[in-house]
Amino acid sequence: MSSNDSRESYLKKHVLHSAFIVAKGEVIPMDLVAIDTCTGKRLYSFLSIGWGMMADVDIESEKYRHMGNARFAVMAVIKLASMKKYRGRLSYLPCEGERCRGSSLPRYTKKEREVGDQPGVEKTPENNFACHLVSDAIGAAGDDVGVPTPLLVPLSEPVPSSWVTVEDDFIMVGAVYQSHLAKDNMMAPNATLNDGIIHLVVARGTITRMQLAHIFATLEHGFQTSDENMEIIRVQAFRLEPLTPKGLMTVDGEVVDYGPIQAQVLPSMARVITLHAADCPETTQL
Repeated sequence: MSSNDSRESYLKKHVLHSAFIVAKGEVIPMDLVAIDTCTGKRLYSFLSIGWGMMADVDIESEKYRHMGNARFAVMAVIKLASMKKYRGRLSYLPCEGERCRGSSLPRYTKKEREVGDQPGVEKTPENNFACHLVSDAIGAAGDDVGVPTPLLVPLSEPVPSSWVTVEDDFIMVGAVYQSHLAKDNMMAPNATLNDGIIHLVVARGTITRMQLAHIFATLEHGFQTSDENMEIIRVQAFRLEPLTPKGLMTVDGEVVDYGPIQAQVLPSMARVITLHAADCPETTQL
């Protein structure tokens, strides 16, 4: 079979599969995450934010793209050999009890998504949470940032006193809102499409190469560890301030401006079509 025949066969199967999902699937809500970067950009993410080794492996493995998904494993081994540490300050609003189900944040309806308003929040100048001037080296904010984010304050201001702040050396910090980052990478096994939670995956600088290698090797079956040097923290919002001058940051696998960044979950902001709606709790068909 020629390469063209193979490609045509693949595309035909892909189209048929997609058509079947559209015809038989159910529409269910999915969380998005609003992100403010140090240059004032407002981004909306559906998958993840990465810093440290997580971003390094993702971006620097591009040179091995011809290897397919194996490129991530190859680059992970390379990065494990050096185990670069990143100094940073991580602040977050934990989700506890009922708040962990997103009950403290209003969920978006179809009409509210269309007009860009959040229920219970007036659209006033005070609700424009752009990334303000942090320092001469970082720069100033942009203009209107769109969807209000009541849990966030400008990046130039301290986080609220109700937040937890940790300054430490990290190997990586990842914010994940889906269970899988890839077919064989179940970074947040307890995550669902609309749980109203950001899952912070944190590897501190004290973790060993062997411990981290073991965790990476078992990600296909779900992230599980009792090691205090690596944990998953469930939050509704967070701020990450890199104190290491050079590095990479990613949003949904794409490089973004390096510097302070903050994010808040937007419960049920998006809609997706799936064949497995029964596996997603607290979902409703529109």
